[in-house]
Amino acid sequence: MDRSKVQAVAGDAVVFVASPDDLVDATNDAVQAVVVDLSRPGVLEALPALAATGIRTIGFGSHVDRDLLEAARTAGCREVLPRSEFFRRLPELIASTREANDVASHRMRLGGTGIWSAQLRFGEPGAVADASAELDELGYSALWIPDVGGDVFTSLRTILDATRSVVAATGILNVWMHTAEETAAGFAEISGQHPNRLLLGLGVSHAPLVDASSPGRYRAPLRTMREYLDALDAAEPPVPATARVLAALGPRMLELARDRSAGAHPYLVPPEHTRTARELLGADAVLAPEQAVVLETDPSRARELARGHLSIYLTLPNYTNNLRGLGFTEEDLADGGSDRLVDGIVVWGDEDAARARVQQHRDAGADHVAVQVVTDDFMTMPMAEWRRLATALV
Repeated sequence: MDRSKVQAVAGDAVVFVASPDDLVDATNDAVQAVVVDLSRPGVLEALPALAATGIRTIGFGSHVDRDLLEAARTAGCREVLPRSEFFRRLPELIASTREANDVASHRMRLGGTGIWSAQLRFGEPGAVADASAELDELGYSALWIPDVGGDVFTSLRTILDATRSVVAATGILNVWMHTAEETAAGFAEISGQHPNRLLLGLGVSHAPLVDASSPGRYRAPLRTMREYLDALDAAEPPVPATARVLAALGPRMLELARDRSAGAHPYLVPPEHTRTARELLGADAVLAPEQAVVLETDPSRARELARGHLSIYLTLPNYTNNLRGLGFTEEDLADGGSDRLVDGIVVWGDEDAARARVQQHRDAGADHVAVQVVTDDFMTMPMAEWRRLATALV
């Protein structure tokens, strides 16, 4: 009876697993999700192999059998629900599965190596245009710019008007500083002139930055992002899910990125985070981490530059909490960052060192790596460094 209930709502896109033998059908490319009756013999033991496929897995069981439900979570089942809640929410679960798979089938495929640069956001427009054109010619696949409010879309337009093929991306657009209506309108205007070359990286920023101008404003960041995405979907015209990625560090934001956008753009992360993010995102979502680079072979000078770069970030809780989750200690976070932390987040050395770190991200599951060059001159575009890196990275 349970199988027929599920299939009546979901059709053939969802496989109902009531025995290990049913797992054979879960490998079909047309399958969008797997529903598992956790009470059936042998099913729990089969969950790790199912989780390894990356397909959305929803398990249900008796609400009184808490040990079973927890064991299913431990075995890799992403969503575990009491039986009554599962059937009550079944239409909603199937609808979200179909939406996520529709996004996956149309999402932007962003590969190669990009440049992440504040200079391209805040530099003189003529210099930004010239630099963007050269970066495009050098073979970089995307140019990422930050946002702290203000007219970010003019900067995006400057990049796109000056280039032929590169993607212009925000890394990230701060959702507290732009209304969804403003963002949708800006996207529609520019993407109409430069189709398939504009990518909106969206993020919830950090409480100390948002609350600095409006105390108490920063709250419920995950809900805020969901509501922002809802508003982008409802805009006329909407911002396609395939043209946006989320600044996602933790599991819940990564899952939202997987389900409601093309993927994720994690910032200030080592390759170990990239590996974890890929496992949560699944095989289809875009994963485009940022990687800071110091082209300096002297360890003392390189780490000095790296610590200067990290100084503001080590005061922001979203980053420090993420770093703790990756195994860094309070001692690592103190006094500008330990050598272990600095070396883990900022790669320094020559072009070969940069190439090796970028390859570590790729081996961990990154589709695209956005390289941020760190120098002692924040306002000057590091053209020489960008040229050196192009020989190794593109």
